[in-house]
Amino acid sequence: MLTVIAVVLLVVLALVALLAGRALWATRHARRRLRELGELHHREVALLLGRASAPRDAKPAVGTLVRTDDVVALVPATTGQEVVVPLEAVTAASTTTSFRGRSFAEPVLLLTWELHGTGDAAVLRVADPDGWVEELSRPR
Repeated sequence: MLTVIAVVLLVVLALVALLAGRALWATRHARRRLRELGELHHREVALLLGRASAPRDAKPAVGTLVRTDDVVALVPATTGQEVVVPLEAVTAASTTTSFRGRSFAEPVLLLTWELHGTGDAAVLRVADPDGWVEELSRPR
């Protein structure tokens, strides 16, 4: 009986160590990626709720939404798709309460862009969606 408890305890400790190591790697990767993007003019924690070019059932991605001199980007905190859009490709920034048939209780940021002749859009939950609309609507 004591052997079984010891084995279970070792398995649990190994899983905790593995998850902690993965989280540490992801955090370091996200910080490195944010530094690579350049000087950050606007930065906020964000939740990517959907993207027009992604499957409807794609999982939300938590990350950091940033604007630099050249891009607006969502750098995921752990796993998830990175979204990097050159500022000159942004066609609109607004707020909305619905996207692709989904409704949201509070306004979210809707970002649309066209890159290489293909349009795309993403909705992101941020604390201040109106502030992001203002930030992304400024002349560059």
